[in-house]
Amino acid sequence: MVNKKEKDKDLEEYRELVGSAAKNKSNIPIPNSTEAHAKILYETMIPQAKNFINILTGEFRETFYKEESIKKRFQKAICKGVEINILTKNRNKRLIGEMKRLYPKMKISFVNTDFENHFMVIDDKIYRFEDVHKEKEHNVEAIANFNDPARAKMLRQLFKEISKKTEVQLENGDKNDGRTSRDNK
Repeated sequence: MVNKKEKDKDLEEYRELVGSAAKNKSNIPIPNSTEAHAKILYETMIPQAKNFINILTGEFRETFYKEESIKKRFQKAICKGVEINILTKNRNKRLIGEMKRLYPKMKISFVNTDFENHFMVIDDKIYRFEDVHKEKEHNVEAIANFNDPARAKMLRQLFKEISKKTEVQLENGDKNDGRTSRDNK
């Protein structure tokens, strides 16, 4: 059993590894096995965005995405003009409404298809890819990279393909099956 002091030291070492990879724009795979690791990666990756952040998530968990440190980074990215797109299976109208209130320029869409992997891709070079979810308590198996254009572009293309199978969440909480108002006439 790992005590709190050892766990804190491990997280600080992980934070240093991630910070160094971001600073040096390293093309090295960074393993991610806990929710705490995911938080460190998000905290470090989101500020790197210049153009877009695409996130594919199943749960869109409130406890993670409403973390103060994550919220601040999303807000700063939006202020810089970064486009943020999220695809999720979660239809929690209260959470979606709150996220839209906090980040009116964030696009959140519902996925009409099952998917097992989760990922975030930023500017066609940075990504965090989470493997098939295993029902473990807050443990995940994921890999991140701060400079892998080939894989990041592949994930961006996958995001585009999945986004074709979405229902867009509208401002008033209604849903749209992706068709324009012209298509409905």
